[in-house]
Amino acid sequence: MNISKKLFVFGLILLIFGIIDGVIAREWTRFTFRNVESLEEQILFGFHLFISHGHFILFGLLSLFLSVLYKNQKESSKNFNLFVWFFIVGCTLTLVLSFYKGLFLSALAGTGKVSLFQADEMLFSGNKILRSLAYTIAHVPMGAGIIGLFYKAPRSYNIY
Repeated sequence: MNISKKLFVFGLILLIFGIIDGVIAREWTRFTFRNVESLEEQILFGFHLFISHGHFILFGLLSLFLSVLYKNQKESSKNFNLFVWFFIVGCTLTLVLSFYKGLFLSALAGTGKVSLFQADEMLFSGNKILRSLAYTIAHVPMGAGIIGLFYKAPRSYNIY
């Protein structure tokens, strides 16, 4: 499968998951926020779940844009394939972590027993090192992949 097709399929998958995430976010928070009376608390606790919906859509559109950018490229080097896989794996991990955090925080909000800061500290069983490591492992490959894909953009577009 060529680079353009990989990025296109990945973009479509992200767009579909973005729509599903939006529906889940709306219905999940409707269920879990029954005990949360303050609109401010609902916004704070639901922020990560709602923002993951937007990120799924954004990364899906970015992937579709990159697939168009590489539409005419037939062959690719080993290093270039590495950038594509860094982008795909990094985006996937980042979005899964964001979705997990959103579901977790909104579920704890429904109990009405913890504050946002306490709930955030409870992520990954309260292990700060594991949480930092998970976010680092997710964001670094994604950033490296995006930078590499734009740096290696075909010269026919006269971007540089």
